[in-house]
Amino acid sequence: FAVSSVVNMTVGQMISAGRFSPWVLFKTPVIYALVIAFASMGAGVPPPKFVASALETLSGIAVPAMLLALGVSLQRLQFGKMKASLVVALLRLGVGFAGGLLVAMLFGLEGAARGVLIIQSAMPAAVFNYLWAQVHGRDPAAVAGVVVLSTFIGFLLLPLVLVVALGK
Repeated sequence: FAVSSVVNMTVGQMISAGRFSPWVLFKTPVIYALVIAFASMGAGVPPPKFVASALETLSGIAVPAMLLALGVSLQRLQFGKMKASLVVALLRLGVGFAGGLLVAMLFGLEGAARGVLIIQSAMPAAVFNYLWAQVHGRDPAAVAGVVVLSTFIGFLLLPLVLVVALGK
């Protein structure tokens, strides 16, 4: 989870911005928080209790706040764009699943490691994609459609994904 979050906050941010520039990262407060957190962990210095408590409270609010923003954007969902959103959602799920299988085979993964990789790779588009589309003005309504459709289709395909991921 930590690795995918860091990649999402860095590479995902640059992809969404439409340019690979370190300046995109310098404008992102999360990057500064990551640097401080890694430095603190590396030095073995725990954060003060009041800071840890405040961060825990804020982190608990982040996902519900993004889901509320996504819900509000669904009001403006244009059914004319649903075809494109459906294609992207299917690509996300299919390429993720196939990529997870391929990496598992290439590295000879078995058991829980194989299952986790395949299941994680086959997950739907994250709400963060909508957040970045909103921040960078990259058609957030269409991205909201991708998030909703890939979540719905992913839910329907989950039994098949589990059979493949947990099978031998």
